[in-house]
Amino acid sequence: MSAPEIAAPAPPPPKQFAIAKQRVGLDVDFATRTIKGFTEITVLPLDPTLRTLRFNCRQCNISRVTINGRAPGQWGYNDPHAKWRLHDTATVNQWGMLRRRIDPLFTSTLGDDELSLSLPNKMKIELEDPSMAGTMVPSREVRASSARDSPRIDTPGPNATDGPVYATLLVRIDYTIPTIRDGLHFVGSDDDPRYPHAFTTNSFLPGSAACLFPCIDDLWERPPVWDLEITCPRTLGDIGVDIEPYEEPLINGSSRSLFKRKRPKREDSDFAFQYHGEGEDLEMQVVCSGSCVNEFTDAKDPHKKVFHFTIEKPTAPHQIAFAIGPFEKAVLTENRAAEEDEALGRNAVEVVGYCLPGRKEEVENTCLFMQRAIDYMVRNAGHYPYPSFSLAFVDDFPSDIVSSAGLAIIPKAWEDLWLIIGLAHFLAGQFLKNLTGSNEHRFRMKKDAEEICRQDIGRAPLSNPLQQLPLDPSELDFVALKAPVVLFILDRRLTKASSSMGVSRVISKLFLNAFTGDVNSLNLSTAQFIKQCEKVGHQKLDSFFNQWVFRSGYPRFEISQRFNKKKMIVEMIIRQTQDKEVAQKGLTPQSFLRDALNRQTDGVKDASPPQVFSGPMTIRIHEADGTPYEHVVQIHEVYSKLEIPYNTKYKRLKRTRRQKERLAAFAGMDINAETQAEDVLLYCLGDVLQSDEDTADWRLTDFTKEEEDKMAQEAFEWIRVDADFEWVCTMRLNQPDHMYLSQLQQDRDVAAQYESVLHFKEAKPSHLISTILVRTVMDRRYYYGIRCEAAKALSRCATAELSWIGEFHLQKAFQEFYCFPDSLIPRANDFSDFTSYFVQQNIITGFGGIRDGMGKSPLSVQRYLLDIIRYNDNSNNSFSDSFHLANLLRSLGSCLQAGSGQRGMMDMDVDETDTEEREKSKEEIIREIERLQRMDQWMSSYHNVISTTCLDVKNRLIKAKVQEYTPLEFLAYSKEGTSEQLRIKAINCLVENGAVRDPNLLTYICYIIASDPSSRIRRETFESLMHGIGSVAIGDDVGATSEAAVSNSLTIVEENSAAKRQQEARQSADAAIRNLKEQLANKAFFKNALEPILKSTVINFLDVRKIISLCSLLYNDIQSHVVKVPMRKSRAIAVTHEGKGKLRFITNPSSKELAKLRPIDWPHLRPQPNPPPPPPPQPPSATPQPAVPKLVLKPPILPGSAKPSPPPQRNPSFSPPQPHPTPMSAVSSNTPQPKTILKLKAPSQPQQSPAAPKPIIKLKFTAKSGSS
Repeated sequence: MSAPEIAAPAPPPPKQFAIAKQRVGLDVDFATRTIKGFTEITVLPLDPTLRTLRFNCRQCNISRVTINGRAPGQWGYNDPHAKWRLHDTATVNQWGMLRRRIDPLFTSTLGDDELSLSLPNKMKIELEDPSMAGTMVPSREVRASSARDSPRIDTPGPNATDGPVYATLLVRIDYTIPTIRDGLHFVGSDDDPRYPHAFTTNSFLPGSAACLFPCIDDLWERPPVWDLEITCPRTLGDIGVDIEPYEEPLINGSSRSLFKRKRPKREDSDFAFQYHGEGEDLEMQVVCSGSCVNEFTDAKDPHKKVFHFTIEKPTAPHQIAFAIGPFEKAVLTENRAAEEDEALGRNAVEVVGYCLPGRKEEVENTCLFMQRAIDYMVRNAGHYPYPSFSLAFVDDFPSDIVSSAGLAIIPKAWEDLWLIIGLAHFLAGQFLKNLTGSNEHRFRMKKDAEEICRQDIGRAPLSNPLQQLPLDPSELDFVALKAPVVLFILDRRLTKASSSMGVSRVISKLFLNAFTGDVNSLNLSTAQFIKQCEKVGHQKLDSFFNQWVFRSGYPRFEISQRFNKKKMIVEMIIRQTQDKEVAQKGLTPQSFLRDALNRQTDGVKDASPPQVFSGPMTIRIHEADGTPYEHVVQIHEVYSKLEIPYNTKYKRLKRTRRQKERLAAFAGMDINAETQAEDVLLYCLGDVLQSDEDTADWRLTDFTKEEEDKMAQEAFEWIRVDADFEWVCTMRLNQPDHMYLSQLQQDRDVAAQYESVLHFKEAKPSHLISTILVRTVMDRRYYYGIRCEAAKALSRCATAELSWIGEFHLQKAFQEFYCFPDSLIPRANDFSDFTSYFVQQNIITGFGGIRDGMGKSPLSVQRYLLDIIRYNDNSNNSFSDSFHLANLLRSLGSCLQAGSGQRGMMDMDVDETDTEEREKSKEEIIREIERLQRMDQWMSSYHNVISTTCLDVKNRLIKAKVQEYTPLEFLAYSKEGTSEQLRIKAINCLVENGAVRDPNLLTYICYIIASDPSSRIRRETFESLMHGIGSVAIGDDVGATSEAAVSNSLTIVEENSAAKRQQEARQSADAAIRNLKEQLANKAFFKNALEPILKSTVINFLDVRKIISLCSLLYNDIQSHVVKVPMRKSRAIAVTHEGKGKLRFITNPSSKELAKLRPIDWPHLRPQPNPPPPPPPQPPSATPQPAVPKLVLKPPILPGSAKPSPPPQRNPSFSPPQPHPTPMSAVSSNTPQPKTILKLKAPSQPQQSPAAPKPIIKLKFTAKSGSS
């Protein structure tokens, strides 16, 4: 199968210059939140015809530019941030204007025309002899860092040159940043009592570094040398030391406040801050990429300190990050063993953590593994590119940390980005395997593969040249989920085929080549990676990458097996059903906007899964003697019929004998008889609780004698399909329960055990399945993840038909592990055994999942969970019980939520006593939630996890109609000053409970998005708002749910009922958009609420693009808006249309100025020809003809005045000028009247060709007195 045919993008133009070195100086002022900086860029010309230098630069006010000390010939600065705003009178219908202004920011060539400098007059690009002193020779490193498609990057030798060497140019740019929108985030102010600090907000993709200093902010432009000088206040007390105090009068008249508002001496900033809090003598520190070579007090200002850093590795500008604050230093390599230091030698890397005062112990505990992770990287990836690894912990951090795989190796094109992300996560997985063991790693991979099967429906492939840049965070999350799993199954195939190190060997070669300067490994493409893998694995991998990288989707297998005793073979039939069983992908609130936009674009073209997945599959048959036999088969077709030979004589160990052996081992008997030695099982889990006493006490059930006799006739123990984990798929195998039991008890692979637990979880509940699961929970030899999954699966066996056996087994297991002997009272908490802790939490979760026949939680479960909370004792525990209590609260909330929304005819048979008891239990649970919430307000838990959980539980109870909705409680937690976790949760609760439909709450939420000082709060609130809008679109919000509930109670659903609309909206993006327009979008309050987000000056580019995309789905693009221009009372005004949307106003024009203007073609002065006969009716045209451009001036008509007379006839001999565009003018002589306002309206026109005339412009004068 060939890869999808995609047109190759046009190659970029050749680079005319490269950056050999860049020096950056930043003076960060915390008092006014401004930056004063400079940069010196050493430009290495690659083309003698170079005349213009182009750089990226945003939100900067450039004060001075020089090239080799001389002023440039010409220079232009086009700041995209200056365009990134709408007029005050703009509405949501002007979204197209904003899109056209910011579209260049999302292209692959990020703003080539932002800052352009032409060389000074008479300055030429001159040759320079490389042998001369001081010459900067374009080495391999410089050339490799300049451009991915440079024609001279393959020069052999470290310092060889194959072409002329030109003299370098030194470009210096001085600038200031008075208003910082992107690139740097400040924390701490008068209203924020946290320690003041600041940090860069660089994203994984380029575009943010140009907000701090001019550079070539491109992924492939990586200067080999950086010099960074960062100036900041020397101590916290030096912040705002040059600001004179000024106390603002408070509303209540009191002058006492913790922080007094200040104002700067010079009125040059809207923000002014002077620190007067704890720790004024704490020294400020700077944590930055590279090595700190010096720090000293500023000679000009003793209140400032300068930090000097250098980077001598090719580094992209967006990969440079720094943080400034009163940090404490924690050296995380102090505990490294001496033997490890000797083994690493010069490759040993220092790992340092920085944190705000008082949190050093938390950093040391959190980063305990980091030293081992870096050492693993050095040993297995060949080398770490920098001498030290620093971590700075800050508040309000909005994004993830950039991995080193994107520093040493970069993608050759944007469609290769999946490879960089996948390699980083694959290395992280290999380290976790080394740290926690193979079981943990395989279990995580199995869970990730299961999640991929849930999400990979209608998704774009990993390598997608048509993807929109930069990628949405949700798309990056999916790439980070799927890419490492694809590399994992690739590693399995390579390791199995060639007995090599697989992908790990490929990664080692790539890193080694990248560190030695090999350009082909530095700029990595998918094709190069495939070639390396084929070289290591000695096999062709085109089919593999076509299925898993260039396509999307996954296979679904349906497998049947039968033993043919006559032929002594196992007959198997494997069907691929992904082409017939199309996975139903319904819209969700999270995916609504993405799916709606994909409907309009071609971003997911060729993303459909292939009809047939092909490749090798390992089938492992555990035959009657217990020996596993592996058979590797090739899957090439939709229907595959296999005949697998049987290798064992027809001999089988009877289960009765096995049970006797287990009983004998349990009783301590010695099994030495020769007749028994050959039948003893060497590995068998789940053989606990085997005695008669345990069987009676635990109410266990085993196979009957008839079932054991039937099982004794089986030819094999069990079958494993895809035993080596080489596929990401869903699989159905017609294997009986006893074979899955054998697989669970005897297979050492944790993935096989997980598959068995999943089978018992989905099978029909029975006493036998409950027995199997509880024995799995009680056997400590199982991997803890298997025990946790078995505990959660036990809740399905808690039914009235089975006498609530699942609940009984969960309670017995909890009593055995965590309660006093022969008592239901839990012991004091002891979380020293982590595996026991996780099993305990999943048993509690299992209690919360128990339901009766009406979908309600039994009262016995609610009482038992309440007792666990009331008897909770954490006094002697060395670990916090915050998450333990949070899990108990979630389980109690799930119990109350269960069955609360179901009403039917069966409710008439409910016992009144049961209703009273349930009401009493509900009140007790709510009181317990309130008690824990109040306690957390006085003694805060870790990150307020208890209060956050209480809000989440209340939110679910409100949506289930168990509690009444009181928005005031959530509003109190959403105020500025509350912890971030609580604010985010409170805002989410408001949105989920219908805040999108409430004008006041929606305005409040949009205000937070548009103006909140915390970037994390803005981002999370915006995502919550998008989910709320998506809920309204698919009919899943509170208002639509209550309306649909009435419709669902009817037997016959009407065509236009709420339930019908909701069902259609969940399946079709078009229906969801129609529903959103009908329910919300066309209402005035919704439009007014979205306007502040479009006009905000603080939200980031991705959020702006998303809100523009939403407006494009809901509203028509109107390319005009009202512009108000104040005019004086009596003045003659001449208006000239100069083209490109420019109008020039001339007040009191002279005769000469009027003569230069073109006369206006007044319609009422044209000679009126005889009217022609009416034409025959014509069919409507598909494209309407554009109107002829005109300029019409309507002077104001005051009440009681006559209509204005037409202007006098101009000289008919006057001929208009010929150059294009031809200007048009209008003259008006206004009578004395009040001050007027000019309104310009450009009506929306369909997009025309370049030669098409421009839309009509109408000028209207409106007097402030109300007359027009």
